[in-house]
Amino acid sequence: MATGLRMVPNIAHNGSSFRGAGAYHLHDKPIPGEVRPRTAARVAFTATRNLANEDPHAALHEMWRTAEDAAYLKAAAGTRPTGRRNATPVKTMSLAWAPGETPSRDEMTAAGDDFLRAMGWHQHQALYVAHSDTAHPHLHIILNRVHPHTGRTLSDWQERKRAQRWALAYERRQGAVLCKGRALRYQRGAPPAPAGLPYRQARLLASYPDTDRTAVARAHRAEGRAAWSRHYRRERAVLAQLARQRRSVQQHAVSLAREGDAAAATRLLDGFEKRHARATRSLSRLRHSLAQAQYATLATRLRHARDPSRRAANDNPAAAARSQPTHTQHSGLRYQKLLLRRQEPTINVRTLAAQQRSERQQLRAFHAAALAALRQRGTARRQAVALAHSEIALAFAARWAAIEAMPAALRASAIAALKAEQAAALSARLAHHLSRIHPERRTALLALSSLHRAERRALAHRHRLARATIKRSRPARASPTGRAGPRSALTGSPLHA
Repeated sequence: MATGLRMVPNIAHNGSSFRGAGAYHLHDKPIPGEVRPRTAARVAFTATRNLANEDPHAALHEMWRTAEDAAYLKAAAGTRPTGRRNATPVKTMSLAWAPGETPSRDEMTAAGDDFLRAMGWHQHQALYVAHSDTAHPHLHIILNRVHPHTGRTLSDWQERKRAQRWALAYERRQGAVLCKGRALRYQRGAPPAPAGLPYRQARLLASYPDTDRTAVARAHRAEGRAAWSRHYRRERAVLAQLARQRRSVQQHAVSLAREGDAAAATRLLDGFEKRHARATRSLSRLRHSLAQAQYATLATRLRHARDPSRRAANDNPAAAARSQPTHTQHSGLRYQKLLLRRQEPTINVRTLAAQQRSERQQLRAFHAAALAALRQRGTARRQAVALAHSEIALAFAARWAAIEAMPAALRASAIAALKAEQAAALSARLAHHLSRIHPERRTALLALSSLHRAERRALAHRHRLARATIKRSRPARASPTGRAGPRSALTGSPLHA
């Protein structure tokens, strides 16, 4: 076996078509603007794993059939057939060696087998396709994400990190570690890289190379974890409520359609879809505002970590204000401008404004969801209709039995008269029950609206207190003209109004 073989694994995004993956990997590279090629000059060899067919096209069809029969495989294995159908059962990856290296077929298939075993995918169906059209030899793997015996989908948790760790172990077994950066990042005991941050925050953190980015990222995640947890709990509650409302609206629409009122059923469904879209947009805006507030907090933290004087001023604003010289100790407009820049508020006002805006948006969204749930025509109307029908049926049961005992000549007229009387009684009884429902709903709406107004006032009062606290903590700014106030002509002391 060759020594010092460099390994570069690459895992692509999951796909949905085995035929499309085979059309690309089992033929030459397509030329833009031309039909898909049918030649296969770049294919060095193919191999299969856990498949009954050695032919690659038949193997791909077998993999597709396995993915389609996942529910039957679960039932045969005694597993509960839960979960949604896997819409992306195709996983493609490649193992590439360095240019100039010439691994044999046995070495390439052995590397593929070892890679699948290290990832925990060695029991899944796989098709190996080796290409020789580039300077670096590489092996493509088309993998079925559905297990051929249990029907369950494989676990691809942190698959790229695990693949890089396997590649590092592979190079070490070959006798030389050629990718030094990967060794520094994935070796045991290496400090973890800052992770778990959104893209914009990660880029902002990377622009401060002199700070302890790992500690800053860890503290920043810990600080925002509670806010994100509350947001996602509320989001799940809103989405669960919308799901329950959807089921109720659909059942009501079906009942209206059966009664022949298709227009009302359509209006009911359209109205719910509009409310659902508004709630979804509101949740999206809340996430965006929370992310903006977190980004502003991270920017402030990084600026303070870079400038120790600003960090000390943020820790003790009063001491920092006392330690700064006043405009009477030095003269000159340039120094006074510098002093004004140094006397910026140590508490980030923009961060507070973003947080307060996020809280107001969240409160408005939850109030809108609660009002929409209360205004919706739910089960109360159906219960009133069912109660009216049962009461009328019980009240007219004896009279229907008496009609059955009448002579046949009188029965038709009696049935027509009783039907008209029963319909009038049902209409009156239904109106009575509905008249009781509407005042109760109106009372609940008024109570909920007053509660929402009280919550908005409380939130506005709390925000005003926070802004007032920031204003009081600001040090007094010097006059931009450099002139002192009016003084007494006798003592020279400042005059107070």
